[in-house]
Amino acid sequence: MAELSDIQKNQLRDLIAEAYNLDEMKDLCLYLSVEPENVGVETTRRGFARELVSYFERRGQLGELVKQISYERPVIIQNSGLLELINSHNPHEDYPYSDPHEEYSGTSTNGGDFSDVYLGVIVVVIALLVAGCWYLYSNTQKQRELRDSEAFVTSYFSLLDKNNCQNAWERLSGDYRVNKHPTGYTPYCQYWISFSRLSL
Repeated sequence: MAELSDIQKNQLRDLIAEAYNLDEMKDLCLYLSVEPENVGVETTRRGFARELVSYFERRGQLGELVKQISYERPVIIQNSGLLELINSHNPHEDYPYSDPHEEYSGTSTNGGDFSDVYLGVIVVVIALLVAGCWYLYSNTQKQRELRDSEAFVTSYFSLLDKNNCQNAWERLSGDYRVNKHPTGYTPYCQYWISFSRLSL
């Protein structure tokens, strides 16, 4: 931030004195992590504003003071012709200070980091819920397929035990018949009937 001329410093003091009362100036010090007693003991608005500007100027932190004022009282900076004071820093972008009078809204003043984190948590929770639902669905499907397979095998061999080869043959898929019983239905039936004769 460029050095201020004496005219600009005087203008800044006057702006602070007009925009803040004495208590608000002391609050401004606290927001900037400075004890008001360290700034000065003046009891008038103009006197304390003068000491406030001098205090931050001596420490090379006048830019920090202007940034906070431009955040709390943007109108006085815009109307003052001192915009060049903050040209090197946009108070609404990566701004290190917060508005002490603003109610908590779930967002931060440093670019909405809290909102980004909150959104990320929501995305993770949704992903976990979807994964859990998919696991339950897949597990249910597998159990249903297992029960269906067990029921098919039980029914299939029950038909063969009763020499009901026709119904058993019809339960087999076409591909299975071609691959496992390429000679057709008659040899298939004879094969299973031979087993029932052995059991007799």
